[in-house]
Amino acid sequence: MSMGEVARDGFTCASGRFCAYGMDRVEASDLKRMFFPKVTWEAQRLLRNHRDRFVPAQLKHYGVEYDQNELTGNGVDLLRKVLQAGLCDNVPDHIQKLKSEMHAEWLESRSIESIKGRPELIMEKCFLDQSGNPDTTKTNDMNEAAQNHVAKEAWEIQRQKDERKAERAARRAKYIGFQRYSIIGRYIINCKSIREGWPDMARRMTMAVRIADDESTNGIYEAVFDFGVFEGMMILSADKTALNEYCSLLESRNETRCDVDEDEESQFEDSHDEESQSEDSQDEESNAGTTRKATSGSGQPPENKRDSSANCREFFFYLKCSDPGIGEIGFILEKGKLKFGGFMLASFTGTMDLLCVGSEVTFTGYKMSALPPKFYASWEDYSEAEYERPRVGRWW
Repeated sequence: MSMGEVARDGFTCASGRFCAYGMDRVEASDLKRMFFPKVTWEAQRLLRNHRDRFVPAQLKHYGVEYDQNELTGNGVDLLRKVLQAGLCDNVPDHIQKLKSEMHAEWLESRSIESIKGRPELIMEKCFLDQSGNPDTTKTNDMNEAAQNHVAKEAWEIQRQKDERKAERAARRAKYIGFQRYSIIGRYIINCKSIREGWPDMARRMTMAVRIADDESTNGIYEAVFDFGVFEGMMILSADKTALNEYCSLLESRNETRCDVDEDEESQFEDSHDEESQSEDSQDEESNAGTTRKATSGSGQPPENKRDSSANCREFFFYLKCSDPGIGEIGFILEKGKLKFGGFMLASFTGTMDLLCVGSEVTFTGYKMSALPPKFYASWEDYSEAEYERPRVGRWW
């Protein structure tokens, strides 16, 4: 038991957290989403990281009684059974009451100094009752002390925010100022869906963009990204037709298929009429055999390549990704779109499809450096062949 933690009836409470077996309660709606109709990647990650605790902890939170013989393996069958029976739809009143009592006991044992930096806890300790309403029985001396602490903490928090904002602005001015209107560079990423689903893994998400390292392409860009729970690579272009043709070429190089069937080809079709494609694109495709594969390089574009992003605001992309936790590669193409704006195209808003997160997932990016990045990954790293290698290896 950690310092100051209150423990009772198999639960612990401290710093606003109410845990069973060291785990917080997951909302019933989220449990159903993760375990029905099938077990999602998110659920698999929780089960893997907390194999012996996750299911017992959730059943404890919801007051579900069960025979220990029913808890087999990782407990998925038992959890799905109680979810279907509606036994996790509501938290029992006696557990809600226990949570309130333990939190009040913990808060009573804390000094104002020990909870500085948590204005909401200071307000609750000095001004509010257990229901969150103003408590007139608390002393004026404590109120005055709390007000001083709240004011001091608020000022310090704002000061730190202002300093970080000024520091970021200075860095951006330094890196962006010398280059006019280009999407090339390094970005800090923010994605609410990933941040809320995997808060511990989404603290620093990044993406880096450069011109595709392929002498046969123009207007094609590559990006590598690390979104915490996933990492991978994108191919981007403002021209959908050029993007589709280049991705088809990369896929054929990866030998993930010998012939593109109608279903696979639909992933690369433009939303516009294919009759609008010029005969020039066929000539480019006929010369594809002389091109070299995209590999890690210095980050500088080939001498005959020109950055054409200055006149573009909207880019389309395909991505492939992997789960760094288990090394599983998702070789199926996912699509998305970026819309750039701001000073010198230094920010963007995007949407993407990710199998285990959802479709049309929104994310934003803010450029922190205009320097072209070095790459240590290639499109081939996310091929079906790379997917099969570790999968087959697990059985031998």
